[in-house]
Amino acid sequence: MTKKQICYCILVAVIHFSICSLGGALNWFNQLMIVPVTSALTIAFVFKTISQKWYARTIVIFPFYLIYIIISISAKSEPTYPIWILGILISIFSILAFVLNFRDILILPIAIAVTIAVRFLFMPSYFAHLSTDKYLSKYKLDYISFVDSNGNEINMAKFKGKVLLLDIWANTCLPCIEKFPDLEAIQDQYSLDTSIKIFAVNIPLDNTKESQKTSIQLSNKFRFENIYLKNKEESKKIFISKIPTILIFDKSGQCVFAGSLNYGINIFIDNTIKILNNAKL
Repeated sequence: MTKKQICYCILVAVIHFSICSLGGALNWFNQLMIVPVTSALTIAFVFKTISQKWYARTIVIFPFYLIYIIISISAKSEPTYPIWILGILISIFSILAFVLNFRDILILPIAIAVTIAVRFLFMPSYFAHLSTDKYLSKYKLDYISFVDSNGNEINMAKFKGKVLLLDIWANTCLPCIEKFPDLEAIQDQYSLDTSIKIFAVNIPLDNTKESQKTSIQLSNKFRFENIYLKNKEESKKIFISKIPTILIFDKSGQCVFAGSLNYGINIFIDNTIKILNNAKL
């Protein structure tokens, strides 16, 4: 390669690095689509305008993947693993496609199609799985005090023999409130099924009546039933590390799931509907 070609490669590498890095400022789902497609376009651009040497196409994408992989693995950032794995696979495919004289016009559409398929068929299940808590034995209802909107204590033992879904939320949690339509959709789906009971469980931010009044206003327009932890201190007994979190208990009172509320035809792992149906058996 000439000095001029090397300078062009460095410039393209900087542009590739910038676009792929800035993709992360949007969100991981968008970055998953941006990184592989940008890499495929970059490889095609280098092949067509700078050099047809395979190593020229490699060095322009190498800086981003090297730094991104080191940061991703060292931080144990599991949501980012598919981004660089798919990016590298698409890059290898693109490089080999040009080396083997594969039809140029098909390379980018194939890269885009594979990326879209992974984004919409694999990633929702992957993120659903990442959100799950594997240590379910810590979730027990025996020692937790729940009350209704009138302050009357609820004996959860009376629901023994039913499958329970508890959606844990707090007044200041916007993602919790944004999930309410999904919870309502599940409630509607099982409205006639007496073997399943669904509750939205509010964690009080303080022990004042004003806090409970706010929670009632936020959730009252939905059709699912609302219950509340008796006081702020009870939240320590439920062992929730993040919200929103749903807990699903089987008919024997054992927790069989702790994680995010996820359902839909593209959720194959930890699908809330499937978990509820299995818990009924």
